[in-house]
Amino acid sequence: MVENFYNNRLFIVFSIIFLSLMAGNYALNRSFVKEILINEQLNILKSSSYRIEKWIENKRLSLQSINSLITHLDSKKDKEAIRDILLQSQAIANFSSVYSGYETGKSISSRNFNEPKNYDPRLRPWYKNTIAQTSTYITKPYADVGLQTSVISICQSIVENHLPKGVLCGILSFNDIKNEILDLRLENNGFLFLIDNELNILLHPNSALELSKAKFDIKNIDLNKTLNYETNDEIITIKPLQNSQLILVAKTLKKNIYHKINIQFLRNFTIYLISAILFIFLGYFYNQRVKREKEMFEKAKQEYEILLFSQTKMAELGQMVGAISHQWIQPLNALGILLGNLVQFKKLGRLNDEIFYDNIDRSLKNIDYMTNTMSIFKNFYKVEEKPQIFDIKEAIDDTIFILFSQHSKIKIRISCKKDIDLTCKNYINEFKQIITCLIQNSKQALNNAKDIKEPKIVISISKEDEFFNVRVIDNAKGIEDGFKDKIFKPFLSTKNSSGLGLYISKLIASKKCGGNLVLLKNKKPTIFLLKIAKQIKC
Repeated sequence: MVENFYNNRLFIVFSIIFLSLMAGNYALNRSFVKEILINEQLNILKSSSYRIEKWIENKRLSLQSINSLITHLDSKKDKEAIRDILLQSQAIANFSSVYSGYETGKSISSRNFNEPKNYDPRLRPWYKNTIAQTSTYITKPYADVGLQTSVISICQSIVENHLPKGVLCGILSFNDIKNEILDLRLENNGFLFLIDNELNILLHPNSALELSKAKFDIKNIDLNKTLNYETNDEIITIKPLQNSQLILVAKTLKKNIYHKINIQFLRNFTIYLISAILFIFLGYFYNQRVKREKEMFEKAKQEYEILLFSQTKMAELGQMVGAISHQWIQPLNALGILLGNLVQFKKLGRLNDEIFYDNIDRSLKNIDYMTNTMSIFKNFYKVEEKPQIFDIKEAIDDTIFILFSQHSKIKIRISCKKDIDLTCKNYINEFKQIITCLIQNSKQALNNAKDIKEPKIVISISKEDEFFNVRVIDNAKGIEDGFKDKIFKPFLSTKNSSGLGLYISKLIASKKCGGNLVLLKNKKPTIFLLKIAKQIKC
């Protein structure tokens, strides 16, 4: 379960990193494409604006040449001559129309112009602004009714002897530069169009927007600077034209420039989803296989542990049988002596009721002792499937009764507080088996140590939280430092035994009794700590 969680967590972390990288790459590509587009828009705007500015400048120079031809002509006497010059100049300089207004209130045009009644050029804005500016003046774009298109007028003062005598203007139709703008196309279906400083659309690929008083929807933008900005749907770059009130605009829809990137992102995301599904699919079957192998391993391990447990049981059984036979030696000898006494007293004729009943009573006591020993031994190896309620001290007393004869040289005692409640709900026989292993190890170590004057074993019982702590302490020579970290490993023994006792005991303590078995101190004295649960769950 923990491994599966770890693998899933690793997959989630990897997915987050991969998706973050993919999203970062997507954002980087968008930024890169946007930057390329803006540079392309700026380059095209610079090129187009240069052409338009050059076109206007050429018209200004042409108008200056015309001005020099009519400066010395009189608007009244030479009206027809002036008209001819204007007409010829219109064709040569490619003006849509050329006209002039004079201080006399007269006006002359290269084309037929039906002047309104009381028409006075001196009152017109183009005349007043040109005279006031004293240099070339370019009017705001306006819709010419006759030409049916947007136009501008380039105007210059007609000066003779340093005195203004009128204004000369040439009309420029945007149709003349329409191809310069509308034929230029940006990548991703972007396009150029022309507006004035009041946001009126002058030239546009959609001709319906021209002359319809349509305005370019733009807000809070400085139209006097070259800059770019973006809306929710578009990326736009603007560039004002010098010495005019005209502004070039390049516009590209975002969906067009990001289309390929979006498709690539969707492809990558689809590949990720397919890979993730395949990973999960393969991971599921792999986990099932690992689970089956783990179950087989656990089953084999369990069978192996059962085998080791059985071997340990057999070894302990031999020790217990030896202990019982040792326990029975004294009672059996006593029975033989008592029965012999009865026979001798009978032969000598001195067997009376007092002697008879006294020997019989002593014999029965020895038989009871042997019967009790056998009963404890029988219960010691009784298999219990459920935990039982028992007294910790009484279970240890039963184990000591079997392992030690009445005349043992080793002193053994149990130490615990008088007011402590030693009631426990656990597996009593498994607990006895661990205690037996620990006491037998101490007993064997003390028997092998010939130079210990007062060999003793102390079993200390204490209680904390949800556990009983049982310490088995002996004053034998102890465990060498090189073995203290290895004593719970299987098949490792310091006394020529099977090397399974402590390994199996630790296994039982942790897996069956809900606790643990550890070595607290390896010598002077040697202390083992057995921790078992007060109340184990079934």
